[in-house]
Amino acid sequence: MRTKWILLILLVATALTAQTVPDTLWSRRYIHEGDEVAEDIILMPDNGFLMTGSNLVMRVDHLGDTLWTRSYGTHEFAELSTVTPIDNDFILTGSTFDPEHLFQGWCLRITENGDTLWSRTYGTNGMDELYKTIWLDGTLYAAGSAFRDSTRKLWLIALSETGDSLWSEYWDVAGDESVNDMVVTPDNALLICGAVDMDDNQNGFALKCSTQGDSLWTHIYGGESEDLARKVVCTPEGDLLFCGYSGSFGAVNMDVWLFKTTSSGEVIWNRVYGDIEFEYARSMMLMPDGNMIVVGSSNSNASTNQDFYIAKRSADGGAVWSEHLGGSRADAAYAICPADSGGFVVAGRSLSLPSTDFDIMLYRFEGLRADFHSDVQSGYQPLTVQFHSTSTGSITGWQWDTDGDGVFDADEPNPLVVYEEDGAYDVSLVITDGTYTNSVLREAYIQVGANEPPQILAFTPADTAISIREGQLVQFNVEASDDHGIVHYDWLLDGEHTGISLASWIHVFNDSGDYSVTCQVSDGLLLAEANWQVEVTTSAEEPVPAVPETTCIIYARPNPFNPSTLIRYQLNRRQRIGLDVYNVRGQRVATLEDGVRDAGIYEVEWDAEKLSSGVYYLRMKTAEARESYKLLLLK
Repeated sequence: MRTKWILLILLVATALTAQTVPDTLWSRRYIHEGDEVAEDIILMPDNGFLMTGSNLVMRVDHLGDTLWTRSYGTHEFAELSTVTPIDNDFILTGSTFDPEHLFQGWCLRITENGDTLWSRTYGTNGMDELYKTIWLDGTLYAAGSAFRDSTRKLWLIALSETGDSLWSEYWDVAGDESVNDMVVTPDNALLICGAVDMDDNQNGFALKCSTQGDSLWTHIYGGESEDLARKVVCTPEGDLLFCGYSGSFGAVNMDVWLFKTTSSGEVIWNRVYGDIEFEYARSMMLMPDGNMIVVGSSNSNASTNQDFYIAKRSADGGAVWSEHLGGSRADAAYAICPADSGGFVVAGRSLSLPSTDFDIMLYRFEGLRADFHSDVQSGYQPLTVQFHSTSTGSITGWQWDTDGDGVFDADEPNPLVVYEEDGAYDVSLVITDGTYTNSVLREAYIQVGANEPPQILAFTPADTAISIREGQLVQFNVEASDDHGIVHYDWLLDGEHTGISLASWIHVFNDSGDYSVTCQVSDGLLLAEANWQVEVTTSAEEPVPAVPETTCIIYARPNPFNPSTLIRYQLNRRQRIGLDVYNVRGQRVATLEDGVRDAGIYEVEWDAEKLSSGVYYLRMKTAEARESYKLLLLK
């Protein structure tokens, strides 16, 4: 059974969930005759989108390709502002104008293919308009403004599913009112927001009413300049989030304005974003992680023209990320809606070249995308691996399977895992935003090798119990290897480190006594040892160097090499030696030794600076030995 440990690392929460701007999967520009704008957009059951703007309605697929485009009405002026699902159909809401009736509110019901089921106009005084419709418990509620008693009032009209008027209600908030949005609150009431023109300024307002048209409360928001509430959403806790733009609270000109209130309309916090130029927020969407995406327009991005403004804000209004998109002229975002896999689309208009009219513009942003990396992918047991989620999207949960056994064993973004057993481990990560999931699997991603100690292949003297005289020199040699490819040597005399870290150690024993010599060979984790016991006796004779037992090439180090290597060999008696280097064609390229040498250990350096990379052969020839040693020159 393979074993691993998951170590929980406590980090600052913001570091765990650091987010960047999601990738743009695609963008589409839809060119029609005249000026057009996408003022509202909704997600369709097939993951495509339905958009309204001016008198144009478009349905596109999940890649933004047009399925159909329709214009409705025969009026001289017609503007459709919002689209609302109703069963399997859709309600389009806006206003119309003709010389006989002037301005009237307008609703029409269409099928998913764009066919008109009914179309109705509402209003009597020629200065009426509707903006937003909600389908709730079998009744359509349409909100707008109507001119009554010499002033523009807030207007709510209840309709049957076939468009018949059931009742109307009018409210005078504080002056001339215009409606921008309406939502259903958690207690099944209606919340309407917009702007109210007062004596010297404009403020945002919110009015809550029952589904019978009874006003429950009204609040006015803003300062002494121009302020407007464009969009409102309800939080899961029942609070209200508003977005719009403000000239009262920010810099010199208009700024993006966000504020949060309780369910009864009392302000919890108030935020503005922007600099000395103009920034507008026109719509927003709550994300599954509790943050919000705000869209609008801005010309603060080193440009005198407007760009799409898209920003993610935290639940308390703090900045998470922001993005400006657009061309060389005027571009603006008006609407946002969710897309499949946790992504979203932003719709608006563009006047950038090559067009000379405003065109509908659509951007599709990536949703959930699971991804990760680790600080290491291979090593020897026990192997500690720090994983890091680099996933994108509004992530609310992480599930890791770090050993490929099909069982999730970590649920934080960046788990620390210790692998105790050798083997190849599959690693998978599943992320979620509470609605959608996305996953990534990497097979054999972590490679853990068995950790065996180094192997001592050979050592000299071969006799581990040595008896010598005072003053005699002894050369100790160890040849070792390790699967890790790393070998460290450490020589000890009577348990004390000598500071020698080579494969050979030469020592003169000047004093009689018993000594222990140890060579510790390490790969950084495990040890192997070669040990000798040395008995040194008293003698009046001159020290006699230790004589090698055999004649051979000991080693060439380094190998591979560039451009030189040190060659060590030994002779067991006085004799003639030839030491030459040959290339693969059998041509001699160097002579390193050619003469008579006494018994002992010798070193000679070969400098191959003038030769090309390749395999060479070192050949030693003596009266009793002939050896060949492979060398590799890498330049």
